[in-house]
Amino acid sequence: MEYRFLNKELQNRQEMRIRVKSRYRKIREYLMEQAKQILEFKQYIQGTKTFKTAKIYPEQFSECSQPEEIHKEPKQFIQAKESQSNLDECFV
Repeated sequence: MEYRFLNKELQNRQEMRIRVKSRYRKIREYLMEQAKQILEFKQYIQGTKTFKTAKIYPEQFSECSQPEEIHKEPKQFIQAKESQSNLDECFV
């Protein structure tokens, strides 16, 4: 027994797989080109860094915040900081 509708369905699915495969290849080629450009640009940026990163040491902030102040409620912590007269000295 031969089922014609089944053969047609299988043929449609095979054509669909071929279409998907060709589209996948096109998309993959495009994305690979983009990825290469991104990697080249990233290497260029890393090779020509013109800025320096700031180094922050914990001892710089020892005068500004005490451990017990950190556990206060945020509003109380902000009000306590605003009331300090030496706030400018903390961030020098």
